[in-house]
Amino acid sequence: MIDTAWQLGDLPQCEALNLRRWAHMLGFRGHFLTKSRAYSTTFTAIRHERRTWRLRDELDRLAADTDNHGDDPGPIDLDTITVINDWQVVHIGHHDHAERELALAIAERIRSQKRANPTGRRAAA
Repeated sequence: MIDTAWQLGDLPQCEALNLRRWAHMLGFRGHFLTKSRAYSTTFTAIRHERRTWRLRDELDRLAADTDNHGDDPGPIDLDTITVINDWQVVHIGHHDHAERELALAIAERIRSQKRANPTGRRAAA
């Protein structure tokens, strides 16, 4: 198909299509995953389905790992799962003066290494 796009791109009547420029994309200038929202399904639906499958798979594995009696707990109903996200800042900065000094020393060492080797390349062994 690449050869065909290349050959067609040489024809005067196909010159406006820029087929040679896009031969590596088989002559198609759009994004390789471009498709209509009305056709079949959407990528959002596919992502949702994948996310649901991964969640169900992970929960089933967790249930199997925590089951000590040998009884199969069966599939977990995703509607009964409640996820609570509660994020709080625990600490900002350094715990003490020694930790601060260590961080400053590390930063200074990195700065001096960058000044000594501005290209970032390693020396040949």
